[in-house]
Amino acid sequence: MVSHPVPGRLISALLTATLFGVLLSGSAIAATERWVVESDKSRVGFDAFHSFGNFSGASETPSGEVELDIEDLKKPIKGTLTAPVTSLRTGKAGRDKDLRRARHRLQKFLLRQGHRCPLRTKAWGVRYLAWVSRLNFAHAAQSVVHREYLAEVERLGERRTRLDRELELAIAQAPAAIQTVVRALQVLRGVACVTAVTAVTEVGQFGRFPRARQLMAYSGLVPRESSSGDTVWRGAITKTGNAHLRRVLIEAAWQYRHQPRAGATLRQRRKGQAPELCVIAEKAEHRLHLRYRRLLARGKSKGKVVTAIGRELLGFMWAVAVHAEGATLPAAA
Repeated sequence: MVSHPVPGRLISALLTATLFGVLLSGSAIAATERWVVESDKSRVGFDAFHSFGNFSGASETPSGEVELDIEDLKKPIKGTLTAPVTSLRTGKAGRDKDLRRARHRLQKFLLRQGHRCPLRTKAWGVRYLAWVSRLNFAHAAQSVVHREYLAEVERLGERRTRLDRELELAIAQAPAAIQTVVRALQVLRGVACVTAVTAVTEVGQFGRFPRARQLMAYSGLVPRESSSGDTVWRGAITKTGNAHLRRVLIEAAWQYRHQPRAGATLRQRRKGQAPELCVIAEKAEHRLHLRYRRLLARGKSKGKVVTAIGRELLGFMWAVAVHAEGATLPAAA
């Protein structure tokens, strides 16, 4: 077997990344990554420097990430939830994105080194993580990158778990009326704790909207229209509402591409809820899944289909929240 020693320039890049990674800007890191790839055609240099550049400065956060800060917890918010709940919800959303990126980096690194997941192994499950931790590599630099990537995935996973616990504690300290609405919204498929908290935070009191269509327009999920006389023209969604609300609705809408079936987690969330709310949730499952299939059959793109499903899901959330708030539920949405 022919050995491939690590080039001296690669060692220099690794040392530079270790010592000065926290001081480098994003553009400087990208430029150094390109230099390493050009100087050494193997991907070892790229992966090693990318790893050290990201993880040597743990205090530095990616662009756009929202960190929990004591001053943020004191600021008033526009919704009905308290500021700590909103800050924890926003911080967890940022952590989910960072965890997903860290997992992608590790997966792509393994693929470049020729390591593929065994068949019938669920990604990021217990067996998958055990397989990843047992992998061996030819070069020491590759082992360092593998170890750092895996450690970052584990660190972000633990932090997400901590934020989940803190979010539950913050909700437990919220007013009873808010807790009731948050729990009620979770009877819907795809609407778990973070989605329910986001909806209550951004909308406030659902009962202030007389009809579900008004809430849909408020979210910016309705198509823009430029009609004149007998001519009717509708374009893309307006996006005039709250971006956080639209984002969680679109993510939740993807769940309705599956067959209507309540799993163990969903059944647990529905336990103890009013039968009327469970009926609304079951109606939403069947209607939205059927609409998803029909729109796909008409040749619509998945992005447009999921947007339409998210808009109707918001209507069902309005029905559930109004019922939970104790308001009279109108006969028609």
